[in-house]
Amino acid sequence: EKAVTELQLSWIDKDKKAQKATLKISEAEVAAGQKVLTDLIPSTAYEIRIKNDKKTRGIRTFTTKADLTTVIQVHSGDDLTAILDNAKEGAYIAIMDNAKYTIYAPDDDAKTYTLNKSLTISGYYSSNRPTIKGCITIGSSVKTLELSNVILNGEKKADGLLIMGKDPAEIETFKVNGCDISDYKNSVINNESKVNIGSITIQNSTISNIGRDVIDIRGGKLKSIEVSACTFNNTARTFLRNNSSSIATISFTQCTFYKVCHLDNKDNNGLFLMDKTTDNSELIVKQCLFYNIGMEKLGDNKYVGTWTRSDKMKASETYADNYYYDSPNLWTNSKYAKDYSMVATEANPQFIDAENGNFTVGNKELVGNEIGDPRWLK
Repeated sequence: EKAVTELQLSWIDKDKKAQKATLKISEAEVAAGQKVLTDLIPSTAYEIRIKNDKKTRGIRTFTTKADLTTVIQVHSGDDLTAILDNAKEGAYIAIMDNAKYTIYAPDDDAKTYTLNKSLTISGYYSSNRPTIKGCITIGSSVKTLELSNVILNGEKKADGLLIMGKDPAEIETFKVNGCDISDYKNSVINNESKVNIGSITIQNSTISNIGRDVIDIRGGKLKSIEVSACTFNNTARTFLRNNSSSIATISFTQCTFYKVCHLDNKDNNGLFLMDKTTDNSELIVKQCLFYNIGMEKLGDNKYVGTWTRSDKMKASETYADNYYYDSPNLWTNSKYAKDYSMVATEANPQFIDAENGNFTVGNKELVGNEIGDPRWLK
């Protein structure tokens, strides 16, 4: 097999413009097994595509460390809620240790912090991430919220990681990178209030133990959702519920799904629902791995764990290089009951220890085709 020949680097600059660069790999760097990147911009999310000729051999995302002279530093024992309250619009908050923080009042059963300004909240060391307990409710018009290198925990009581409040609440950009998200009672993103959302980007993160619909968009405007290099483990009901009538592009690339859509009740519509839009919208699913979706013995709802329902998918669909295994109702009552050959292929990924959260893939064909979350492809 040919050696890696180049790296393709992409990022968004301070003027919100997309930038790209191609970095050639020398023979000496191939022999050494590494390439050192220089002149990177602080506090910037980068994506690297590892190439040998035209073939992509892997995708990685990372966020560079902040310039500590320009950020608000948080240390163990600090009151993170007070720091959020006092931060100015657009502030960058760098948490310097792996301590545990709460962002809600002690008597707040909803365990929520109401946000009314743009912020970036990041663990400074990606290998030593802090934990933030609680959820964030958008209370007004917010341009940007970015979360990176943080463990986010709902303690099984907070409704969702990001909750959209009532009008005039709206958010233009929401980004998550390098986070572990778990134990939210209902959703990761909750828009039951039907307000407007611009773009959502979730990269290089794990999401587990979500009690209802993972992405729950009941209405309002939506521009895009882009999810890549993520693992979803033990989520209960419909995975993507998008009831927005606006034209939107929603994509999932190189993600691993395990034990998803397994709650047997009338509101479980399976993996993907986009029922109020038109075919000008698009659902894109590529190089994803689905294992143990839905449940074997169905109750009154025959759609538990289906790929998508015929009456619940109005968007255009693009599928490529997806694989599934041990998902008995994925196709039977779905839109693709008669022919799903262009949607996904059956193959056992041979996970090392899925029940204990180790989704390392043993199937060499899937590893070679870069199927699923790259963190599990060794």
